[in-house]
Amino acid sequence: YNCDVSVHSKLEIVLKQIIKTHPEINSLVSNAGYGNFGPIENFSTLQINNFMDTNLISHMVITKLLLPHFKKIKIGDIIFIGSEAGLLGGKNGSLYCAAKFGLRGFSQALSKDVSNKNVRVSIINPGMVRTDFFKNLNFEPGSDKQNTISIEDISSTVAYILNLSRNTVVDEINLSPSKKVIKFK
Repeated sequence: YNCDVSVHSKLEIVLKQIIKTHPEINSLVSNAGYGNFGPIENFSTLQINNFMDTNLISHMVITKLLLPHFKKIKIGDIIFIGSEAGLLGGKNGSLYCAAKFGLRGFSQALSKDVSNKNVRVSIINPGMVRTDFFKNLNFEPGSDKQNTISIEDISSTVAYILNLSRNTVVDEINLSPSKKVIKFK
């Protein structure tokens, strides 16, 4: 299914279609986002709104739309892919960090809201992963393999959370590369 997650009105249509076509769906791995870094005064109000729509609000809207289904079928897992930027603010990261801190807070509060509904909520906060995320940014991870987390390690972490017994909830997992090196372009 293709959908621009920042267009929230279309999300509702797509998610209703997904639930209708796949009524057995019981998990969400929410990984929407892109990077935009710099001093906050360099961003227009429109840029700020669009950024928050994709990096924070879309996660909330998708969750809002899927949660009644999970409650109805009496089982669900919601895993947000956050960022190490949600743990500690960084220079020129005010916009990105605000979205990731918000996602982390949303995850924590939501977990408490649904704990008695057999719906588990987790957040994975990876450091730098070598992906297209850095394509339009002025920095990227260092070239050594040890400067990044592998996509496979993130997907293995998702699988680990999903395969735990239902009486275990992983609130949060932080993943860091063994060596943090940033290369500026």
